[in-house]
Amino acid sequence: GTLFLDEIGELPTELQAHLLRLLDAGEYHCLGEDRPRKANVRLLTATNRSPETLKHDLLARLALRIEVPGLDDRIEDIPLLVRHLVRKLATGALRARFFEGDEPRIAPELVVDLLMHTYTTHVRELHGLLLVAMADSTEDFLDTSPRLRERIVERAAPAELTDDAIREALAREGGNVSAAWKALGMSSRDALKRLLKKRGIKAR
Repeated sequence: GTLFLDEIGELPTELQAHLLRLLDAGEYHCLGEDRPRKANVRLLTATNRSPETLKHDLLARLALRIEVPGLDDRIEDIPLLVRHLVRKLATGALRARFFEGDEPRIAPELVVDLLMHTYTTHVRELHGLLLVAMADSTEDFLDTSPRLRERIVERAAPAELTDDAIREALAREGGNVSAAWKALGMSSRDALKRLLKKRGIKAR
């Protein structure tokens, strides 16, 4: 089968070491048992931290890595995610109000507002904004509202950030990416790291 460990970067290093026997020999011990048991699993993990924060010998065994970009780097996915999340969230009377057949009725203005927002917690944040829209919508379609617009924090478009502006911000912050992304008005430190890599700019 498949064993999925979410937020593996939060696992203390001494506990990470216990995974090595399972990955190498397929052996593990149940609490209170002396004899080892065998398991044949595919291990999948996820983390928001840098992979280098993991114990080096565990990281070496996680050879296939996929970086999932944040919502700010794939805003074309937001309309699709909105439809998917509304299908999950709207049940009962809400489904009767906001759906025509299997398709949710969503005002274009709501989608525009959601596209403009700077996401820091990504899909969880989009989920929360949709809950606000559902609570505030008075018509038979999902619409934006003054309360939702108060929560919208518009992002700085990456195209507006010139290489010179990025280098100047890094210079002012002594090359500290953790400080520079805030000065540039970006959504996260990782968003700046991805932009630096894309444009071939070194932080220090």
